[in-house]
Amino acid sequence: MKNILDKNMFFAGLKAVILAKFGEQDGAALWKKAGNYSMKLIRENKGAVKDARNVAYPMAGIYLALQEKGSKEEALKLMMDYAPSAGEAVKAKLAALTGIPGLPRIIWRNREAIMRSTGHVCH
Repeated sequence: MKNILDKNMFFAGLKAVILAKFGEQDGAALWKKAGNYSMKLIRENKGAVKDARNVAYPMAGIYLALQEKGSKEEALKLMMDYAPSAGEAVKAKLAALTGIPGLPRIIWRNREAIMRSTGHVCH
């Protein structure tokens, strides 16, 4: 079965950081363990909103696996050091996407449907 973390492009950079820090073999084992933790959290919380299932629980799974390899502080530092680069990557992708002529107007016209698809309740 494919690791759930490999299905989300957001985590590709973090996987690369982990493999670089711990080596290919230990890093791959840690990444597999993080995927297992993530799946366990998702299974235990089936009613969770989509963002929790797609981002929060996988991040928690990565954190749990990292803290087994070192301390809680080291795990948190590695993840916090990665966060700005991940944010910049998402920002660049959104900028490229919204740079397509007419796309921002389409997004704004369909914002309620888009928000509902993410699990947000529109009032």
